[in-house]
Amino acid sequence: MSSPQVLTAERDGSLIHTWPVSTGVPGRATPSGNFTAFRMEAEHFSKEFDDAPMPHSVFFTRQGHAIHGSYDVKRLGSPASHGC
Repeated sequence: MSSPQVLTAERDGSLIHTWPVSTGVPGRATPSGNFTAFRMEAEHFSKEFDDAPMPHSVFFTRQGHAIHGSYDVKRLGSPASHGC
């Protein structure tokens, strides 16, 4: 069974928003769990993947995992990323 492709945001223990996301394709796992954002960038480009655009990035691991915007909205809710 695959994991749900959903991100939930909480503030002070209260749910404030839930929305579909695209996590990593097989072999490019996105970490799951509870995280706290520590850095945001309006215009970020991946240093690992040919300067791929990662607009409105919110970084949540020191390894570079981030939530970010995508122009490929038709794939939201299914694995589609490099593990962001």
